[in-house]
Amino acid sequence: MLGTGARIEQRYQNFIQRRRTYTETTGSLGTNPFTTTNGSTTVSVNLPNHGFAQGSTFFTAGATAFNGVTIAGAFDVVAIADANDFSIDIAPLPATPSASGAGGGSAATYICDNLVQGMPMYWGVWDETIFFDVAFSRATNCNLQYFRSLPPLSAATPTNFLTNRYPHLLRKACTAQAWDFLRNDTEYQKDVAALAALVEQTNAESDLLYRGAVFDTELGE
Repeated sequence: MLGTGARIEQRYQNFIQRRRTYTETTGSLGTNPFTTTNGSTTVSVNLPNHGFAQGSTFFTAGATAFNGVTIAGAFDVVAIADANDFSIDIAPLPATPSASGAGGGSAATYICDNLVQGMPMYWGVWDETIFFDVAFSRATNCNLQYFRSLPPLSAATPTNFLTNRYPHLLRKACTAQAWDFLRNDTEYQKDVAALAALVEQTNAESDLLYRGAVFDTELGE
């Protein structure tokens, strides 16, 4: 949920990509508009008042070779530094920068498929990245609920999140397992039913009962 109270719903990759719209912008870059970092595929681009959004596609041509690379081709816009600077990922190139500094000459041109900005309605996750149907029109924070496996209990790790927060669940699960080991089906079934009731109550209290397409968050991204 965004700070405005609006919901953002989770959708699959094709749905998000079909909803995205772009505007095309063309022009020329200034002198030495690219700044590289040695060994990094993230390159800073200077373009006054660019108006671009993260998630856009930036095509450039005409740059001269510098710092071991010639920046030409289509690249993803991966970050917006400010109104005049943004970053692209040049991983598709066959080489990475061998030095840090600005370059590229004075004849570079560009075409940018700029992702339309607004307030997102949908989000999805693929390639280990969170994507939205539109680019945020303003900086927004987002808290994302996620789930991960627990570290195994051991002499070095005597507790974990489950034992600390839900000891009643763990205790009932252990007694149910003990009754099953003793082949006492009556007591086993009682503990299984009690455990199921506790899990349902815990899910409702933690909003885990509603896992699925819609996730509430305190703020947006």
